[in-house]
Amino acid sequence: DCGNDFVDYMSIWLNYQIEHHIFPELPMTKYRSIQPRVKALCQKHGLPYRQEHMFKRFWRMANICVGKTSMRELQEFPQTTPVATVPVAARNASQVFAPSDGL
Repeated sequence: DCGNDFVDYMSIWLNYQIEHHIFPELPMTKYRSIQPRVKALCQKHGLPYRQEHMFKRFWRMANICVGKTSMRELQEFPQTTPVATVPVAARNASQVFAPSDGL
């Protein structure tokens, strides 16, 4: 689980970056409801789904901004084999998840 109403609001829903990039047209208030399914889908296909506590992420970002540390180089990320991509036409979760999901 990524958050609650307070955490989502305080982080301006940035705690759902994966969901946002998969479904850019989905309203941010729906991210929390699809997060468990997106996480399970990533796990099923062996794709990383990274989560960190809001304050830990903020601290890491602040250290990057002041030059105490830097972001990882792209080549440091593990190589993954692409599995499948959401078709361009599928711009909302209702076209990817089952209608019974209520999205």
